[in-house]
Amino acid sequence: MESATKHSGILDLPGEVLLMIFEEFKNFYQDPNMRNTRIYKNRNIVNVRLTCKKFCSVSSHLLLDSVNVEINLRSVQRFQDISKHPLIARGVRSIRILLHYHSGSLAENLSTYGIHQAQRIRDIVRALESIINRDYELYTEISLNRMREECHQGLKIAEAWQHLGQSNDEGLFERMARSGYDIYRSLYEEQELLREQRRFSRHVAEGIARMSGVRQLEFYDIPESRYEYTSISDLMEHDKIMNMLVSPLSWKEGDDYRPASPPCEIVFDLPLALRELRVQLTSLRIAAALYRPEINVPSQERSADLTAAMQSLRTFTYACNSIHRRPPWTLTYHYILAALNNSNIEEIYINYFSVTMECLFDQMIPRRDWPSLKKVELRYCYFHTGCLSRFLNGCNPAVFKYLGLHSMTWSGGADVLGILKSSCLDHFFIRYDAMGQESLVLNNEQPRWLVEKESNGFRFRRQPNIYSVARGTF
Repeated sequence: MESATKHSGILDLPGEVLLMIFEEFKNFYQDPNMRNTRIYKNRNIVNVRLTCKKFCSVSSHLLLDSVNVEINLRSVQRFQDISKHPLIARGVRSIRILLHYHSGSLAENLSTYGIHQAQRIRDIVRALESIINRDYELYTEISLNRMREECHQGLKIAEAWQHLGQSNDEGLFERMARSGYDIYRSLYEEQELLREQRRFSRHVAEGIARMSGVRQLEFYDIPESRYEYTSISDLMEHDKIMNMLVSPLSWKEGDDYRPASPPCEIVFDLPLALRELRVQLTSLRIAAALYRPEINVPSQERSADLTAAMQSLRTFTYACNSIHRRPPWTLTYHYILAALNNSNIEEIYINYFSVTMECLFDQMIPRRDWPSLKKVELRYCYFHTGCLSRFLNGCNPAVFKYLGLHSMTWSGGADVLGILKSSCLDHFFIRYDAMGQESLVLNNEQPRWLVEKESNGFRFRRQPNIYSVARGTF
């Protein structure tokens, strides 16, 4: 006679319950460096998938919520494989395009390539020498001597690469650099093959179309200091020195090696390719400076197509990571205008770093009504107070609740604080160095506003018993 009580195991739990467990397990991780969080979270799900078939089928879509794509054949093939996986593809929510690139001026000239790599080594040496001079009291004499020896060795490597190809009598480091150069050239050829006839954009768009959950697209320059080295000793290892020799350039780094060939066109082509496949994205983030002189200003027809491709956006972010030192900035204007010229946009984040005195609201933010706009954050931009008033008047008072101004400058003579307080806003933030004086904020304060001083500015909240019910409460 079988026992009346049968013990149940974890495999007897419904898939919905297992999924809840695995979601918690994915978020339970210990990252000692706080820099590899994504790797640690993925590792947990990798281990779950290896346990058994049931665990694998239930947890696979948790493995990747974001996928990086680089402009090389290996990365594109990996992305295609992920997009075709029946389980993993379902969980992907965001695609990040890494826009670092291999420069034609380096790939086509061994001497230029050698000079560039020598400069990279010298930059590391200078950083280490700065540490020695600044913090020498923190190190023992033995450590300081070792660091000085590393600097000396680094300069020897730089000297060998500085004159690459100019002598028939080549040593170890010259031969290593030649090997790196051959690989660099092959990666450049792959990149250019993918850039021809929009191949890269079409491949990525087709992959995204197969991923029903993808709603966010990001364009990034080199992220998370991926190719930076903080110690010469790192470069004493063959694998690490080869990694540096074949690594791509950031857009900023590539400015020093013209004629450069940054893949600017992908930022324009991919949204258009997605529109052709009827893929609707709700979030777009640009973390690369679009002020490139290499690309012509888009035609009126192309601008109209780009605007049409952006109509499903709810969130737009432009986070330029460098100061715009030279023209043209027209590409930036065209792109942001296209992204924001839709009635569905809900959140806008612009971090511009421009040295020009051109009004953000006049140049990049369309003159239109904003029925769905909820939140705007602006950093390091210039604006005219009259344009700010016009923008606020076009917002829906029942929806638009927050405006953040960080390190902004303006002209027009009007009281910015007064403009903001008389608007539909219930909540706004001003970094006080943008206002010029803290007293400007405090002396103009009125009882109907709560002021919260923070480390870098002031946060204003409208008193709940003052404003109308239509605006809601905090």
